[in-house]
Amino acid sequence: DTATFSSLTGNYKIVAVEPKENPTINISVSGMAYAETKLSTVSIVLAEGNTEGTLEWLEPDTVLEVGEKEFTWKFTPSDTETYKQVTGKIKVTAVAQTLTSISIKTAQTKTSYTAFELFDANGLVLTATYNAGKVVDITEGYEVVYNTSNSLRASDTYVTLSCGGKTCRANIVVSKISVKTPEIDGTYVYSGVSITGNLKQTAD
Repeated sequence: DTATFSSLTGNYKIVAVEPKENPTINISVSGMAYAETKLSTVSIVLAEGNTEGTLEWLEPDTVLEVGEKEFTWKFTPSDTETYKQVTGKIKVTAVAQTLTSISIKTAQTKTSYTAFELFDANGLVLTATYNAGKVVDITEGYEVVYNTSNSLRASDTYVTLSCGGKTCRANIVVSKISVKTPEIDGTYVYSGVSITGNLKQTAD
């Protein structure tokens, strides 16, 4: 259609484009993967001698659940003129997070006691640390373990706090109970076996 299109003349050079090569890549998961953390916390690495480039997850914000699941990765070669960008899948096995330690973040308000009192945990805040690095504040759900029986004694300098099989100590000061010495007036006779007489305790 010469009414619509005009003709072009000239010398043109046709260049053949060589197809890009597939990169050499062998990928593995490095380290542990923990449930309740993002996929981005899981490292994937290239084997030594593979094509140089970078790896990334296509869905890095996915929150992991306990168990095995496949996720998609993307490889971008450093030499994009020679090698293709490729994607693939790899299995990731996530394990449950476990408590590794507890410690006192904020001590309880009351630290001084009298023997036979109960421990007052008001104001106490514990820090729970998990194997994936998660740190959580705890204000309940722990157990107070006394050194003797089920209350404080004058020899106690701490109580043990227990949570999830881990323990820490809360420091305290416990005083003896003050008891008044009774005063007795009147007369009495000691026979060698018992005391008889008109005795009256005057102290409270």
